[in-house]
Amino acid sequence: MTFVLIFKVFSYRPKKSANFQLVMRFAQGVAALGLVAGIALLVIFTDLSIADLLASLLAIIPTGWAILCLAVTWKSIVRSLGLWDSVREFARMYDAGMGMFIFAPIAFLSWFPFISTFQSRLLFNQAFSRGLETCHIFYFYLMLWLFCIFWRK
Repeated sequence: MTFVLIFKVFSYRPKKSANFQLVMRFAQGVAALGLVAGIALLVIFTDLSIADLLASLLAIIPTGWAILCLAVTWKSIVRSLGLWDSVREFARMYDAGMGMFIFAPIAFLSWFPFISTFQSRLLFNQAFSRGLETCHIFYFYLMLWLFCIFWRK
């Protein structure tokens, strides 16, 4: 229930009232600071380490995907409950989060020269070896064509 409440606070987008928008932004800020403070307290006062928190984050990733798949499968029920907009917002947040989770380390590491050299080597090594394979195929068809030309004479 707490997760749904936090999700509703972060995904709510008011359209008309400026005062209500200010209150919602304040509530979002308090919730974010509370989340960071809660994680810090967990690390300080329990035996949890940062590695444990990252492992639990990796466990949550397929759970979010499962929630989205079930919501899409039961779209008519979710829509009748009035939660479809929340599911769409959750999908947008999940997509953005996964994009940052996957591509942020790649973008950060690509700034280093040795990593970009490694990436180029990894990418183009297959292209060079495939080029050699296509070269053999090209020679085969060239020899076949020459054989057909000289066979007719």
